[in-house]
Amino acid sequence: MNYNKLKIPPGLLVTASLSGGLSIILSLTNIVLCILVLLYRFNCAAGDLGSNSANGAHFFLLTILKTYILEEDCENALSEENLTTSRLIFILTIVILVLAVITFFTAITMLSVINSDSPVKYTDVIMYFYVGVCVAALVVDLTLGVHFGIDHESLKDILAVNAPGLQSNYHRDTIRLGALLLMTICLKGYIGHVINIVLLIWLVAQVMDYQKMLNDDEHSIHKLGVLNAFDAPKRFEDPWNSHHNDMYLRQPRAPHLHNSTHDEPRPRETPYGNTNSTKRLEDPWNPQRNDVFIASGPQINPAFIDDERSRPSTRENVVPERNRPSNRSDSWLHNQINSGQGLGSRPFSYLEEPRRPEPLRQLSPTNDPQWRRNPWQSGPPVPDPDYSPPPRRLKSALKSNYP
Repeated sequence: MNYNKLKIPPGLLVTASLSGGLSIILSLTNIVLCILVLLYRFNCAAGDLGSNSANGAHFFLLTILKTYILEEDCENALSEENLTTSRLIFILTIVILVLAVITFFTAITMLSVINSDSPVKYTDVIMYFYVGVCVAALVVDLTLGVHFGIDHESLKDILAVNAPGLQSNYHRDTIRLGALLLMTICLKGYIGHVINIVLLIWLVAQVMDYQKMLNDDEHSIHKLGVLNAFDAPKRFEDPWNSHHNDMYLRQPRAPHLHNSTHDEPRPRETPYGNTNSTKRLEDPWNPQRNDVFIASGPQINPAFIDDERSRPSTRENVVPERNRPSNRSDSWLHNQINSGQGLGSRPFSYLEEPRRPEPLRQLSPTNDPQWRRNPWQSGPPVPDPDYSPPPRRLKSALKSNYP
C-alpha cells in the first residue's frame, strides 16, 4: 500500500478527532471514579455516621458507600438480599480502570498520528485498535450499569409490596436511588456512550474507505507478489489470434542448408544496406518468443510474421523492408565478414538475437587449436615399419633335386 503518497481524508480526520476527544474525557472520568472507589473500599471508618464529619446531609452518600463500596469485613458495611455485592463491583472497577488507561493512551496516540505532518504507515491498524479498546470499555461499563439497574428494579418491587410508613422502606428507597445514580454514572448520562458509538461506527466506515483508496492507489507491480527467478516462463496465448508463429516449428530451420555447404558462396540478390538492424529478431525455436506478435521493444523482424493474418495495427514502419526476398540463406556471409571473431565458425540466422546468441551445434568439425591449453608431449621417435617381403634364398643348381 502506498501510505506515503496518500494523505488522510478530511472526513476521517474530523471523525477521528471527535471520537478521540470524547474518549479522552470519558476515560479521565472513569479513572477518577475508579481511584475514589479503591480508596474508600479499604477505609472502614468512612461509613461511620457517628463521626464528627458526618451529618444528616451525608446520609445518602454514606448509605451508598456502605452498601456497594465498603468491604464486607468492615463493621459499617450493609448487606441486602438480591443486591450486587461489593466484591463484584470491586472486580469490575479494576477492569474499568485498566481499560480506561489503555483507551486514554490509545486515543492520544491516534490523535497524534492523524495530525502529524508525515503520514504513518499503519494508520488504519492504530484506528482499528482504538475502536476495539473503546468497544471493550463500553461493554464493561454496560455490564456494571446493568447490575445497578437490576438492583433498582428489585428494590422497587420490594417497596411496592411493603405497607407504607415502615422505617425499612426509607432505607431501601435510599439504596434504590443510589443504584439509579450509579447506573447513570456508569452509562455516562445515557448520552456519552451513545454519541461515542455513533462516532465509532462512522470512524470504521471512514477507515474502510481509506483502505480502499490505498488499494486503488497501489502500483500494479506490487500485485504480482514475490518474483521467483527459477520459475519456468509461461506462454501467453492470445485468444483473439488463432494463427501464431508455432507454424515455423513444423518446418526446418534452413532447408537450403541441407543441400549446400557453408563454403559455397552465393551472390546476394538484394544489396544489404543496413548491417546493424534495429529490429527485434524473433526465434521460433526459443521458448521465450512472442507468440502474439506484439512488439516488445524497438526491435522486430517483419520477414517471419504473417502480415495478412496477424499483424497488429500499431507497429513500426516496415514498408522499406517488405520488398526483400524471403530467401536469405546467404545473409550469413555478409555478417561473417563484419561480425568479428566468435561468429565466423557458424552461419548467421535472422531468427536469432545477436545480443544473446544461443549455443549451436557445429555441422562440420573445425580445427580449433585454442581449446588445448597444454600441448601434447611428444614421445620417443618410432621407426617406420618395414613391409617389404623377405628375400628369397637361392638354391644351388648343382643339386639333383632342383625343380
